[in-house]
Amino acid sequence: MKVTTIGIDLAKDVFGLHGVDGEGRVTFKRRLVRSRLLEFLSQLPRCLVGLEACSSAHYWAREIERLGHRVRLMSPRFVKPYRKSDKNDANDAEAICEAVTRASMRFVPIKSEAQHEVQALHRVREQLLKSRTALVNQVRGPSGCASSTNGSVPTMTESSECLKRMSAVEGSPRSKGWVRWLLPRWWQRSATRVNSRAGANYLRG
Repeated sequence: MKVTTIGIDLAKDVFGLHGVDGEGRVTFKRRLVRSRLLEFLSQLPRCLVGLEACSSAHYWAREIERLGHRVRLMSPRFVKPYRKSDKNDANDAEAICEAVTRASMRFVPIKSEAQHEVQALHRVREQLLKSRTALVNQVRGPSGCASSTNGSVPTMTESSECLKRMSAVEGSPRSKGWVRWLLPRWWQRSATRVNSRAGANYLRG
């Protein structure tokens, strides 16, 4: 029997594969470690390969296409209705194999390496901005700093002023013992993180 369609359930180390022929009969069910996947697929005739769209699916789709196969990515929520039993690697691979053959299935475009790099840059920028906002909010509490006048995230100068006020609070006779112990350590940690905000400002520009 000649395999025409393959469903692959991606994982960290061991992938589940399910292959069928042109009439829908099962030709193989296998589990392969990631280092053996491309070697195994290179020995098969050109066929349709289905994958669930995830963070690593675009990489594998590009690699499998280089072997001459036709690859289609699908959202996991569209594959779920085709799973016949409990969730495991074998059943997921079978569901993917069946879902990819549906004419009404909506597929996810495969990202190129350049598109992946741009997406990674945006993700890093988002994390830097979230870290910056979290840091400013944490600094305002013990230092008594008010929010910026326009309601936006404070600038680097405003954050530095907050850190200076933290240092003043540390020496206040009204500060409790645990506050005087905590603030200098928090000040050192926060000062380092605020200086790293230059990277976020660069990406924001």
